[in-house]
Amino acid sequence: MNLTNRKNILRAAKVGILLFATLVLSTAYSTPRPVRGTSMSNFPAAHADFLGTASYEAIFDDATGTADPGPPGPKPIIVGPNVRVNAPQSAPPVDLLGRSETTIAVGEDGTNQVAGWNDAVGFARPPFTLVSPLAGIPGLSGYAFSTDGGVTWTDGDAPPNFAATTPFFSGNIVTRGDPWLTVSDQNGADTFLYANLAVFLQRDSGNNTVDAGVSVHRGTFSGSSFSWNDVHALSAPNAPFDFYDKEAIVAKGGTIIVSVTNFIGISAPGTNPDFCQFAGGFGQIEVWRSTDGGNTYQGPAIAQPDQTDLSDTNCLTGVLNQGSDPVIGKGGNVFVTWTNGPSFSGGATVTPVTEQIRGASSSNSGASFTSPVVIRNIVPGRQNPPVGYNRNRYNDFPRAAVDRASGRIYVAFQDASVAGNDGIGGSGTVCLPASGNPSPGPPCPAGQRRVMLGGGADTDVYLTFSDDNGATWSTPTLITPMAGDDKIQFWPVVTVGPQGEVNVVYYESQEVQLNPSPTVIECSIGIGGGLTRRSIRSSIVDTFVARSTDHGATFQSPVKLSSASSNWCRGTVNIRPNFGDYIGATTVGPKTYAVWADDRNTIMIGGVPRNVVDVFYTSARTIAGDVNGDLKVNILDVAAAAYAFSTKPGAPRWNEAADMNNDGSIDILDVAIVAFYFGTSG
Repeated sequence: MNLTNRKNILRAAKVGILLFATLVLSTAYSTPRPVRGTSMSNFPAAHADFLGTASYEAIFDDATGTADPGPPGPKPIIVGPNVRVNAPQSAPPVDLLGRSETTIAVGEDGTNQVAGWNDAVGFARPPFTLVSPLAGIPGLSGYAFSTDGGVTWTDGDAPPNFAATTPFFSGNIVTRGDPWLTVSDQNGADTFLYANLAVFLQRDSGNNTVDAGVSVHRGTFSGSSFSWNDVHALSAPNAPFDFYDKEAIVAKGGTIIVSVTNFIGISAPGTNPDFCQFAGGFGQIEVWRSTDGGNTYQGPAIAQPDQTDLSDTNCLTGVLNQGSDPVIGKGGNVFVTWTNGPSFSGGATVTPVTEQIRGASSSNSGASFTSPVVIRNIVPGRQNPPVGYNRNRYNDFPRAAVDRASGRIYVAFQDASVAGNDGIGGSGTVCLPASGNPSPGPPCPAGQRRVMLGGGADTDVYLTFSDDNGATWSTPTLITPMAGDDKIQFWPVVTVGPQGEVNVVYYESQEVQLNPSPTVIECSIGIGGGLTRRSIRSSIVDTFVARSTDHGATFQSPVKLSSASSNWCRGTVNIRPNFGDYIGATTVGPKTYAVWADDRNTIMIGGVPRNVVDVFYTSARTIAGDVNGDLKVNILDVAAAAYAFSTKPGAPRWNEAADMNNDGSIDILDVAIVAFYFGTSG
């Protein structure tokens, strides 16, 4: 450190101490606080229920159409402003509505960020729509970037359609959803990687959309701009008879891991029907790897073999494997987790419905994997989603993270084992006056439709960990305040901070009656197949974060991230599902960054204000006042905040971690927050 820098830091420390003394002697500071899809192949209709959002929609052309801030006073976690990430939406025919299924990656210093989502407008562009397509970059995955720590965002539309070649087809490739972002420090610079399912822009000679497997875009920032530089396509080994779905990506240095579900073709000539030969399997978890920063990829290795019962020649019996998530640990260790189940017999779900959270480990950077290990047996909420969700089922996919200092692996998951999966308020139904499509269940008299009295299944969120690279697992810890609390806590994302603190972001739906009348249908949602789910309850959804500072042993009370609740029954969308299959979060330094689907905003449609589903973002500081991420607030943090005083992003002294209230500038409020929490720790 040169003499000038030392003098600057000492001067900043003196300023911070003076500010701190002033604040202590004065009053206490209060902290701020459808879409049109085109079948690209002959994916078996009997297996349609296995697919994730983007695959189902693209193949089967089945489309649909303020929170209490709590008591005053300082909180242990400071939540920043909620910011819409995507550009404003417009009503059809100039746009298609729906931005959901979110993901985020944040650069090492927290300043540069990229968010991604499923974007409905892509269904109105080639190759999904060829007649009068909408303008813009083709693709079902959108993205936006920020160069000021998430204060403002630039919507980049879809990633560019670079050329790629697979063993059976060549041409420009287009994203088709299931977005997943990660970032890697390569040669001292952040490289962002965006994995998606993919199709070719050009159709084949039969005018069919051609599957391209998984695409991985690489992008970098240059000053205030961001660009995607290239793409790599990962094709299923037996494509086009195999079919990829639900990919995920993680990176560490030059090592990149992509996990994916492969619905393999089942072929016994003269025995199986033709449809088995295309994606007739029940899901095989495969892993691709790169050790040169994404220049080349090797694989796939099989983490979970397909579990199709070959004695059923119609390919309708087996165990589903879906929804993988990989992590990279110490010394070349790789771990991947996924959901195993439910089981199917002759195309019907085996009851009682059960699932397992499974995992497999690799000690050679993903080249091969151990046999799968059962992490936890769970009671799924799969068949009984929130009433405002516009599919007949939703997922129970786990999420993983690793403490790269200790090597401890964490897996977060949802489980209805305490309350059961009948639904909040029971599984009873009544017939009430209504028109339109029928509802699931027995038919009602003319002029009436079947209406649910209860809500979705009461799932709770848990965390378990392993200290031996996934061989054995701890007894799960309940993350939510109370199990079986008549709320749905679901889609958890676990992240680990630099000091080993564990943060879990998740959705919570209160399945409640907003109107006390027992005859008012509050929710009426098309769920596909010509059916509408109706309920006297609504799904009131918020996003929360819970934090552990003892390496996942216990969790503090959850803190609400969303500043406005969403009502999933009111969002106007042209995409299924309306709120995606998952949400995104990451922890970098002292902050946890989260993105989710949110319907607080309205646009005018036919002269009537209608709620639309956007991507929203916020950041939550793990320890209020902690600038350097060491889980305590001391003179070093005061000095750092004072040193960055009066700066904005791009200034030489700017420090994103010192922006306590996330407003894009470091001023007296930020230094005051640090001073107020002086002496506290995690």
